[in-house]
Amino acid sequence: MIGYRSSAGLVVLLAGMLMVTAACAPTSAPSPWVPTQTITPAVMSESEAMALRDDRMQQFADELSLADPPTVELVRWTTDVDWGPTVAKCLRDAGFAAEGSGRGIKSGDDVTPDRQDAYSLAYYVCGAKYTMNPVFGKSFTADQWAMIYDYDVQWLVPCLARLGAKVSKAPDKQTYITDALRVNSAYWTPWNEAVLANFQGQDDRMLLIDTCPPYPAAQYLWGG
Repeated sequence: MIGYRSSAGLVVLLAGMLMVTAACAPTSAPSPWVPTQTITPAVMSESEAMALRDDRMQQFADELSLADPPTVELVRWTTDVDWGPTVAKCLRDAGFAAEGSGRGIKSGDDVTPDRQDAYSLAYYVCGAKYTMNPVFGKSFTADQWAMIYDYDVQWLVPCLARLGAKVSKAPDKQTYITDALRVNSAYWTPWNEAVLANFQGQDDRMLLIDTCPPYPAAQYLWGG
């Protein structure tokens, strides 16, 4: 299931709890991208973050059809970089094959129909223990949209081209930023274009996340 790029940081739906599956043969990517500007770190109080976590976990329980989800203590906040690997390890510790990358989780073939309920419960518990910090859902600022644009033009589009994906021409930068701020999402999304044109198979998407990440590194985009 593919969504649009929004200020909540969503590329694939499920608000940081996405499930995708793994990848076809990788090719080399360009050298890591480094921005020329810096972003002031986003700020959120712990009480505000915990309240948003409560809302998110209730939504997640509904998505997993858990009628009476358990109360789970937060072990630590994760980021949009380490959420997937951390939750995947938690699932493996719970007895399920899983792989993770960024915001992505690949479930294994061992999630058979008779184990689906147990897997859903384990997935909820792991997501609750290692919830992605809600700061990564704050609306992007003009500076962040500008950084995303530069990343897309300078690094992401060439990276996608190395995988054989062709995308549409970039709009004017200021038009891109103005439109993104107005509607809280970007109209030009080369990563999504690549998925729809070249990587619709679930086995391709983890490759794309690993090789050509849809966003700049978290320490750049959110300040660090």
